[in-house]
Amino acid sequence: MYAVQKDVWHLKGFHKTIVEQLLRWSNNLFNVGTYESRQRYFKDKSAVQYPELYKITKSHENYGLLYSQVAQQSLKSVAESPLHHSKYSRFQEVSATGKPGFETNWEIEAVDPNNRFELSGEPVRANGPLLIKHSSTCHFLASDLVEYKNTHGTEFEVTVHSYQTNNKSQNLALEFKG
Repeated sequence: MYAVQKDVWHLKGFHKTIVEQLLRWSNNLFNVGTYESRQRYFKDKSAVQYPELYKITKSHENYGLLYSQVAQQSLKSVAESPLHHSKYSRFQEVSATGKPGFETNWEIEAVDPNNRFELSGEPVRANGPLLIKHSSTCHFLASDLVEYKNTHGTEFEVTVHSYQTNNKSQNLALEFKG
């Protein structure tokens, strides 16, 4: 997890103009990186990694106008964007943060939809199956159990994807059971 420091500046006049222009150039470069990443995905269903994205965008006007560290960080954040897809499954990528807020609230639910209401608020059994649902979007965490190796060793990809179906026959069967 990363620690984030929030700075509040009260800039006026020339300094405010400079900071706004730097932010505009950084945003433009981020948009260029996102565009290139999406074009690659539409073309051959592959993701653009940072070194390749750097080669593509280093000749771009906005890259040249920014300090190199700022430009590089703007491009690195393209890969960490919540709009970016996971490497193998192509579903919504999940990241962790220690900052409290509506985007970090999760609920634990029972796997059986018939018992979810009764088990709400009860302790969770160790080593038992469960669902982890995002509170504001109502999407569940999922994994296709595809192993891949990274700098931390072998891991499974975790995404936000609901495998449950809400078709009429499933709902009617649950209503029939009561």
